[in-house]
Amino acid sequence: MWVVLPTGPRGLLDYWLRCDHRDGQPPPVVHEAATFEAELQAVASGRGISITTAARYYTRPGLAFPVITDAPWCTVAIAQSPQPQPTARHFAHLTQHIISATTAAPTD
Repeated sequence: MWVVLPTGPRGLLDYWLRCDHRDGQPPPVVHEAATFEAELQAVASGRGISITTAARYYTRPGLAFPVITDAPWCTVAIAQSPQPQPTARHFAHLTQHIISATTAAPTD
């Protein structure tokens, strides 16, 4: 009943399919979509369900994006070479700035 995108490491797909809550067993996958757009189309056509982190960017008629509030947070990392290009260095700096601003303790 799940629509999935092809992934690299199996652990990533297991994370999204919540295999750790299913005794390590993945739920049935009914469709493997080649692109994110194809994944949304498969879900919209009723082929199955999927999980996405980009709901606010991909609103579509006929699709609902309920928020999963009890899923654990995941860690995302940025990897770059020891001498990154200026754009990569800027991206890493901007990302760190945004994370700091959004995770800072509120001030009264």
